[in-house]
Amino acid sequence: MKGYSSILAIENYLLLTIEASYQEQVENWIASIEKFIDQLTGRNFVADSATSARVFDGNGRTDLLIDDCVAITKVEAGNDECGDSFTEVLAAGSGRYLALPNNYASLGVPIRKLHLLSGYWLKGLQNARITAKWGYSTVVPDDIKFAVTVIVAGLCCNLGQLVTSRNVQSERIGEYSVSYANDANWQDFARAKQILESYKKFEI
Repeated sequence: MKGYSSILAIENYLLLTIEASYQEQVENWIASIEKFIDQLTGRNFVADSATSARVFDGNGRTDLLIDDCVAITKVEAGNDECGDSFTEVLAAGSGRYLALPNNYASLGVPIRKLHLLSGYWLKGLQNARITAKWGYSTVVPDDIKFAVTVIVAGLCCNLGQLVTSRNVQSERIGEYSVSYANDANWQDFARAKQILESYKKFEI
């Protein structure tokens, strides 16, 4: 599990204790919903702890869209159209790069774009190389934690021991079926879906 939710968070949300015999299943659901949300949104909400290099296609412009990252240690621009050789672009000086959006750290959003103050990203394939800690955030955003907790709680409610009300209704999200017994839970589920929709990454 990546830490998007926990047994304790789900217990606190449902105001009940999940029996030990069910906990492994619930942990498996948490891991499955984490993967589902990453695939749905196109994001990884826990950034890598170590840096790694990724290549991107140069677009002939001064701005280059990159994957979400929280820190950049090296930027290299290709000298040709197919990335056979690179020149490092420094983070300081007149020919530096700028990490965008502005004030990304204080806004709680990842770096998503690199701007060259001098020159442009040569148009080509795999001819821009960035070394960074990849991911949306160093700490899982609170609203993502909420969404995962609500969805996994809905999966738990399919277990007979967790819900005794006869008013339980079910709805699908992806390949998963969630159930809730009251309007407040359904409102939370609607909010969870809105949160996930707001985080979806669209390719341009």
